[in-house]
Amino acid sequence: MRPPRRERQPDADVHRHRAGVAGTRGRRLRIYAASRASRISDQISSHNPSTPWPGNIRELQKTGEDYKPHEVISLVLSGAW
Repeated sequence: MRPPRRERQPDADVHRHRAGVAGTRGRRLRIYAASRASRISDQISSHNPSTPWPGNIRELQKTGEDYKPHEVISLVLSGAW
């Protein structure tokens, strides 16, 4: 004899869906933030020493550092899945 079939609770499905969406968005944000930070880092590290730094070098450095918290937050969000 089969055990009685449990009915799915709609609230649980909604929570599962939201967790999945948050996880997917978190992974996408992490990929974007990591690629932007990597591009900025590569731009700074591959600078030719014989030429002067661009006028916005401090801004580039700060922008690259600003992506670090985005990576951490997105890592936490992607763990929601």
